[in-house]
Amino acid sequence: MTSSSRRAICRVSIDGMTPGQLATALFDKHKAPVVGIDWENFHCVRVAPHVYTTLPDLNKLVSAIQELAVKV
Repeated sequence: MTSSSRRAICRVSIDGMTPGQLATALFDKHKAPVVGIDWENFHCVRVAPHVYTTLPDLNKLVSAIQELAVKV
């Protein structure tokens, strides 16, 4: 994978969790550097992987989000 194909911004939300709760849970348990956004019509967590983010890092994040979604 080239460095130019390894940048993105995506938004994630889980029904039953506020953006702040989700961001805190992802950081506290998994050390995922995400930002909770609760502004106007945006209620989500921003995830912004970049050139230094590896596929194993992304897989770990996806697993963490899935784990949290099952608990709610």
